Amino acid sequence: QMLMKFVTLELQEASESTIFRRTSISTQMFSTLARLVGTEYLWSSLAESIHELSLSSDGVKEEPRTLALPSGSIQGDDMDEIELATLQQHNYQILSLVTKIFADLRKNKSLISTGIRTIISQIRMQTEAKFPNAGRKSVGAFFFLRYIVPAIVAPHLWGVTQDPVDSSTAKKLVVVSRIMQNLANETLPSAKTPEMQKLDQFVNDNRENLHRFYDELQGNRSETVRQLKLPEN
Repeated sequence: QMLMKFVTLELQEASESTIFRRTSISTQMFSTLARLVGTEYLWSSLAESIHELSLSSDGVKEEPRTLALPSGSIQGDDMDEIELATLQQHNYQILSLVTKIFADLRKNKSLISTGIRTIISQIRMQTEAKFPNAGRKSVGAFFFLRYIVPAIVAPHLWGVTQDPVDSSTAKKLVVVSRIMQNLANETLPSAKTPEMQKLDQFVNDNRENLHRFYDELQGNRSETVRQLKLPEN
C-alpha cells in the first residue's frame, strides 16, 4: 500500500498529458517490485527472441552506453545517429523482432505475478478516478515503460540473460525498446522520427491488441476494489 500512497500523491499534482512520465518514488518502487517478482514472465517472453538475435550479431562484446540507462527510466524521444543507422540497416529484422516480443508478452500473460497485476489494477482505477480517459495510459507508463522496456534495453539486469549482450544486439534492442515505448504511449514512431515511418503500421495494427491486453491484465475489477483501501490523507 505504500506504493499506492505515492501514486495517489503524484496523481494529485499531475496533469493528464504528463501523468507518470517523470521518474518518481512510485515508479521507482514499482520497478523494484517488478524486479523481485517479475523475472519469470520476462524470461519466458524475452529470452528466446534475444538469444536468437544475439546469434545473428557480429559477436562484439562490450558494454554500450545505451545499457547504462537506469532501471525504470524512460528514454528521450529523439533517436541518435547510431540508432538511426541500426534501424535503417536492420529494418525488417527489428520489425519481426518487436512483433514476436509483443506476441510473446500477450501469450505468456498468465505468468504475470499476482503482485504486479494487483498494483497495475489499483493504479488504473486510481488514475481513472481523476482522469477517466487515462486509465490505459497509466498501465503503459508502469507496465511497459518501467518493466518491459528496461528489461529489453538491459536484459542481464532483469534476469533475462546471464551476461550483457554484445554491442550489435544491444543497438537493435534499444530500437526495439523505442518501438515498444511508442506502442505503450499509442504514438506513431514517425511522429518524432520520420525514418521510422515503416514501423507506424506495427502500432496501428496492435492498438486493439494492446487495449485487450491491458484489460486482461487488470482482471477482476470487483476484487481490486476490495483490495484497494487507501487512506484519504
